Amino acid sequence: GDHALAAESARRALELAPDFAEARVNLALAHLKGGAADRAETEARAALAASPGLVEAYEILGAALLASRQAVAAVTVLQRAVALDPGAPRLHRQLGLTWEAAGNRTEAMRALDEALRLDPSYVLALIDLGALRLRAGKPDDALRHLERAVARDPESAVAWVNLAAALVELQRDREALDASQNALALRPES
Repeated sequence: GDHALAAESARRALELAPDFAEARVNLALAHLKGGAADRAETEARAALAASPGLVEAYEILGAALLASRQAVAAVTVLQRAVALDPGAPRLHRQLGLTWEAAGNRTEAMRALDEALRLDPSYVLALIDLGALRLRAGKPDDALRHLERAVARDPESAVAWVNLAAALVELQRDREALDASQNALALRPES
């Protein structure tokens, strides 16, 4: 969407109610999507000052810190979000991706596994865990997750690309070629 318009709407709401934490979250998100991680961080922290239990503010703050290459700090923030809402698969996924960025694949896999325990059909977590297991040198495990991802969402070019990579690692070249062709058919510009 239009990030500038969203930011302007949030600013107007804050002029009327400066302590409106949800408006600060919206402004933080607009800044984050507009590429201004530092401004997103400032607004997310302001939202948390106004409403310390606002999970979305922790989520955006974690993403802003990660975008600013502060992965370890982002992990701490996202752990707080998960503690506040342990049943949210998206938070476990984001924590897993952040653990990987911080250099801890074991914790990354643990968090992604938890996202999938909470929602076994969570396609993005299936793709992320498959890709992570592939990078960890476990193509058989990767294949299992990526096959589930394409079964759940056969329109996901990203899932097909990752599946092709796992099949190449397993020296199943014909199947890898088929998976690559499926990805290209979905995203010919790639």
